[in-house]
Amino acid sequence: MAFVVFLLATLLTLLAFVGERTSSTLDRLMVTPLQENEVVLGYALAFWIIGMIQAAFLLAVAVLVFNIMILGNVFLAFLVVALLAVVSQALGILLSSLAKREGQVIQFIPFIILPAFLAHRSDSKMVKAIFVCGSSDLCCGCLPRDYAQMMGSL
Repeated sequence: MAFVVFLLATLLTLLAFVGERTSSTLDRLMVTPLQENEVVLGYALAFWIIGMIQAAFLLAVAVLVFNIMILGNVFLAFLVVALLAVVSQALGILLSSLAKREGQVIQFIPFIILPAFLAHRSDSKMVKAIFVCGSSDLCCGCLPRDYAQMMGSL
């Protein structure tokens, strides 16, 4: 679920910003009395709201449709996924400054997906503590305690 939120939030923001630049909508906005930071803040706020809705929808589908058991507080799980969406959209805004066309966005996909996939599949104790959360009742990990015990002690 976190991987889907990360990937969608980053790519949607990245494609939207580059698309706005190539269609010269950003140039038209710069003619208005708005400053550059206000335009970027407006886009960031809009994508933040979309990211929050996406996080709530994916968490609801995970719990209600796929019967994924959330250990701990569901609201805390939502906050963690929503924070991931906000950080991912910030990464999309950052990467959009490097791309000039939509074709270049496609070349960024391996640099976005590979580190996230490797961090998720890592066998390090820190990553297990963050994603599995088998040793604390207060965390919001999405894996059962038996799986955490199967993977070894944290």
